Amino acid sequence: MDHREFNLLRLHAIPGVRWRTIHRIFRILEERGETLEDFFHATQETWRKVFRLPGPVVEHLAHRSPEIDRLAFEWQVGLTPLRARVLSESHPAYPDRVRSFFETPPPILYWVGDCEAFTTHRWVSWVSSRTLTARGQRILSDLVDRIPELPTSIGVVSSFYRPVYRRIARASLAAHRPTLLVPDRGFLQVRNSPLMKMRHEQTWIVSPFAPDDVGTGGSGPKRDQMLVALSDKVVGLEIRAGGVMERVLQQALQKGKTVWVYQPPYPTTSNEGNFHLLAQGARPFRDLQDLWGSLLAS
Repeated sequence: MDHREFNLLRLHAIPGVRWRTIHRIFRILEERGETLEDFFHATQETWRKVFRLPGPVVEHLAHRSPEIDRLAFEWQVGLTPLRARVLSESHPAYPDRVRSFFETPPPILYWVGDCEAFTTHRWVSWVSSRTLTARGQRILSDLVDRIPELPTSIGVVSSFYRPVYRRIARASLAAHRPTLLVPDRGFLQVRNSPLMKMRHEQTWIVSPFAPDDVGTGGSGPKRDQMLVALSDKVVGLEIRAGGVMERVLQQALQKGKTVWVYQPPYPTTSNEGNFHLLAQGARPFRDLQDLWGSLLAS
């Protein structure tokens, strides 16, 4: 991890500094032809008037900077065994697909895996609302059974803790398929996860969250957006109407991503969002066999 990456850790370690604030800091530094090192050596007046930081943040930078440095160093020590990289949005390895999907992209990404090799695969994710009906569980079970059939050119995007995501991730890792994991919390909160012990040479992990972020109510939707943003193709199993996942898949359709959605025989509270998405242009499938050929061919 080089000095610039360490400065990104320092920036993420400042309490009260969120995505939009970090974007503003980056923009102002670029306009001034300065670096993050210059930012950390600025005066309180500059932090207030130029970077427009709130008073508590300025006070923390001015009087508690050793705490910021100590936390950043602890993160660096924890991330080193993972060989994690810290990417700002301006870094050449920062994925264009993430930058173009979000209205306000994550200004900092934590990345494990070969950034260049990531681009050689086509990536597909299977998503759903939080719980599945018995019919949805059957489709999921069929999917898990067939993941080993995927060619190595197709990678699976999934996550850690939601049961649907965990089952898909476990099946992909067990089959040694290219697997991209997107946690809803920081790297240091998932490093002891059973899925981490299943990692192999074709496993990538990407998180927009600070390394020790434990995950909050707002992190799940960001995780879901990251899952879809990093995917070339998305398959929706059962989507509740008006929920986060319906909005994320609507966003994917608007961005021109290929989205398949299960076509149930009739609407229920668990799948009403499927019908909304199909009406908006998502491709229908009735069972996994119906989907599989199209998924591999396109």
